[in-house]
Parts: sequence; structure tokens; C-alpha cells
Amino acid sequence: MKDGASNDVKVSPYGSWSSSLSLDRMVEDVVRLAEPAVDGGTLYWIETRPSERGRNVLVTCAPGQEQTYLTPVDYSVRSRAHEYGGGSYLARGDRVWFVNDSDQCIYTQALPAGSPQRLTAAGPMRFADMELDKARNRLLAICEDHGKDGDPENLIVGVDLDSGEISVLVSGADFYSNPRLSPDGSRLSWLCWNHPNLPWDTTELWLARVGADGEIREQRCVSLGKDESVFQPQWSPDGDLYFVSDRSGWWNLFRCRNDASEVVIPEQAECGLPQWVFGMSTYAFPSPDQVVVATTRNGSWQLSRFDLATGRREVLADGWTSIDGVAAGAGKILMLAGGGSRALSVVSIDSQGRETVLKCAIDGTLDQSAISKPQAVTFATSDGDRAHGFFYPPANPVFRGPANEKPPLLVVCHGGPTSATATTLKLTCNSGPAGVLLFSM
Repeated sequence: MKDGASNDVKVSPYGSWSSSLSLDRMVEDVVRLAEPAVDGGTLYWIETRPSERGRNVLVTCAPGQEQTYLTPVDYSVRSRAHEYGGGSYLARGDRVWFVNDSDQCIYTQALPAGSPQRLTAAGPMRFADMELDKARNRLLAICEDHGKDGDPENLIVGVDLDSGEISVLVSGADFYSNPRLSPDGSRLSWLCWNHPNLPWDTTELWLARVGADGEIREQRCVSLGKDESVFQPQWSPDGDLYFVSDRSGWWNLFRCRNDASEVVIPEQAECGLPQWVFGMSTYAFPSPDQVVVATTRNGSWQLSRFDLATGRREVLADGWTSIDGVAAGAGKILMLAGGGSRALSVVSIDSQGRETVLKCAIDGTLDQSAISKPQAVTFATSDGDRAHGFFYPPANPVFRGPANEKPPLLVVCHGGPTSATATTLKLTCNSGPAGVLLFSM
């Protein structure tokens, strides 16, 4: 039956259409990508392999070289601190440190092809969010101690690079994250929060002096300390402390100088994220005079590069509408990015704005005409509020529905108190080829 259609398009009831996006294609190996990082121009990220029971492998790509898999088969790079983990490795120079999934110990591995060597002793401790304190021959890390009765104790610790001996540096709060040293090693910043708050409710930004002996002195809170969510404190290459705060009602980028804070990029867009895992990042410094910032508005992300002296803005990565894990260094930018017709990918951007896709979560080429593209929708709810989501209309180059028939509706709601749907292509959520209308919220 043609029903007025062209010779190449068949009319068939919605929900019955066949597609080049087969069920096998949707459930075959899809690699999970996480934790991009840049060190001296060398790029790093983690790949989770379903074919190896979810083993996490650290991947590196040095300038002018092929991608290299660093993690031997008996290891998996994963932290379980705070249960959700994140911040599971640190790469500096010719060495990488990582948390091994099976025992939660920190291992050290010489690059490019060294074998992992255990640094910390086996025990009830979990580690994450590491920082190198080279001058004092130690790592700084979050330590979650499960060795006592009751709730685990969270600490900021130092880990000696030779012996693995652990020393407690900061304690007393229920939770810690983001221990970061200033470029000259003289100051330490971190985030902490206490029950019943969660990181998107109230977090405190602390700053302290680090003595030559490694002791932490003159600790002081430099954020508002109440009803303020601070995210991703980070030192710029020239020694200024930056952080994201929602004190204005929007998560914007701030700078702290002499214990006074000023907004760097004021706008009605979000530059922060609910901190469920360690190592989350929405901004980074490709050079001392530039910062790249990912912001989201109406469910769509945008990456911009700012000149710190003039404030001049340059929009990068056009077409990528879901952005996370922003890292930078030596003029390079690395991020996780996706879009309505683009699966999550590891994407690098050079100083001229040129993009390179280093790894895509879905291998192979997809029929773009069979992929339904998301459209942002906002609507009023029954209690007078407003809800947001993405509408995916049926899409199939071979079929269309009868003129007197409407497609079935499939509504997919995100889980958890802070989750949100994203525009990144997910084949399991793309029912358009079958003739089903999908609404994701």
C-alpha cells in the first residue's frame, strides 16, 4: 500500500517498522568512556570493556603516536571511594598512579610499558582524587577508611611515593574531595561537607598553607559556608584559585584572590554538576591566559574558550551538545562529548580549534537517516510547575505511518534526585526507527 507515498517509502503501522539499527547493533559491545586527562600534551582516558566483564583500561595517546593501552589484563582502574568512585588515576610525567578495583590499593606504573607495582598496603582503605606533591615526595589523596565500627571515616592523606606510608593531613568533616596544590606547592585547597548535606546542597571551600615539612597550617574556609554549592576548585597555571559556585542562583565560575571572590563569567547558565563521583570537571586551562568552560542551558551544553585578560569568548566544538570531563594542558583540550546523532566520544581540540575524535563509544558507521534527533520541549505540569525533556519523533527512511494514525508514546524518566536526560546518542533509547514517539525527561 502506498497511500500517497513515494515509491521508496512504505506505509506501515507505527511500531512495526524494521530498521538498519537492529537489536543486535543496540546491545553489542558499547565501550564506556570516562575520566579524560591531559599531562604535558599527552592525553589519557578510561575505557570500560563489556567483553571483559566491565574491566577498566587506562588509554594514552602521546603526540605523534598511536593510542596505547596501559593496564595489564589482571588489573582494572576503578575507585570505590564514596561507593561511586571516580578520580581513579593520576598521570604525571613518566609515571601513572591508579586505584586497582580488586583491592582498592594505589599502584604505580612507569611509562610507557612498566608493570604495575603496589604502593599502599592491603587493608580497609579506599583511595581517590590523587594529586602529586613532588617537592615532598608524596601523593595527596582522599582516603575512605572502613576499618572502624560505624560509618567510614573520610580523610585527606599523604602517601609516601617510596614506602606507601600514609599520613593524615586533614580530618574532621564527613566528606572530602578535590585536594589541589597551588603550582608552587605552598597552598592546598579542598572541598568538604557534612551530613545531612549533599554536594549540590552545601559544600565548603577550604584553603591552607603547606609547610616545608608537609604539615597543613592556617586552615580557613573561604566560601560562604551555608546554602552554597561549590564545585571543582582548581588552581590556574599562574596561581589563582578558581571554583564554581551557585551563590547567584546559577553555577558560575569564580576566582579567589586574597580570600575575596569574584565572578569570572556571569551568565544564566550552569557551569557545575551534581558531584556524585570524584574528578568531575567542566573547565580547564589550556594555557596560563586561557580557560575553557562548558556550560549548559535548556539541556544543551556548549564549550567556550575565554581570554582571561580581555574576556573575549570563542565558541568551540559546535555540534556537540553534551559535554563532560573537560581537561586541558599544553594548548590542548580533551573532553567527553556527544550529540543527538553522535555517540559519546573522546574528543581533542587543538589551539586552532580543530577537533579529533580519538574514541567513540559505538564502533562503526550508523545510518543517520534512521536516527531520531532530539528536540527540547518544556511544558506545564498539573501542580503549576514546569517540566523539561527531549522529544524524539519517529524517523525511518523506508517507512511512514498511516495518515489517520498517531504513533505510540514511550516516556522515559531519569532516575535519582539530580539526574537529567542528555542529548548524547544512545541506541537503546532511540526507538524512532520502529515508528515510536519517545519522550525522554
